[in-house]
Amino acid sequence: MVDVYLLFEGNLPTQRNSPELLAKLREVARYGATVGAVDTGAFALAQAGLIGTRPSVLHWEAMPTFNERFPDSDLRNQLFLVEGNQVYGAGGVATLDLMLELIGRSQGPVLANEVANALVHSPRPAQAPQRLDAPAERWISRGLAAGIIPASR
Repeated sequence: MVDVYLLFEGNLPTQRNSPELLAKLREVARYGATVGAVDTGAFALAQAGLIGTRPSVLHWEAMPTFNERFPDSDLRNQLFLVEGNQVYGAGGVATLDLMLELIGRSQGPVLANEVANALVHSPRPAQAPQRLDAPAERWISRGLAAGIIPASR
């Protein structure tokens, strides 16, 4: 059995992160569980001290705020990231790509492919860049997002 804790947040990613939640995240990580975040859930992991300078992923719209609040962060402009016992997804349909990766790792590629086929989805690689609109592309290309590493294209 695999213990996986995924945290999903909303538009106010730090408003409801209680000391109890942050302590629970630290506890399960300490005992070896896989801990992850989808979209702005990464804020709670960073608040709990579980990210630091490790690579992480979240939705591109939240990157500026995250980088301001956690300037030592190593944000990646990609769909999802699985590294050690931490997982991150950019949100939206990238959550499906992350889920398929986790199924493949824990249950095997045959089941992951069956799930992908049932959902009529072709899995994308983790390193694929998030789909960005023109203002976000300009924001990243101008270097206004210091600390954000673009995905390989």
